Amino acid sequence: PADLFRISGDEFVVLRRGIGEDAFFAEVAALRKDIAAQNDIASVGCAMGNDFSPAFTLPELVSRAEKDMYTDKKAYYERSGRERRGR
Repeated sequence: PADLFRISGDEFVVLRRGIGEDAFFAEVAALRKDIAAQNDIASVGCAMGNDFSPAFTLPELVSRAEKDMYTDKKAYYERSGRERRGR
């Protein structure tokens, strides 16, 4: 099961529950592959935690995923040779 939330204009969070680490990262890799096949229409970030670790609060996981998304965006701009918006 997954829950989808819009957290700002074009940013969404998907909570994926009841999945092991290998399956989680395989799903993220498949999503990134699908996005790349569609001319990189989005950037993806991910973070994994579990209910048993208080160090992984939801805001912390969203923050980690957002940092990963910006790494993905940076890699896109480096690969494509495109300039970032606003520069």
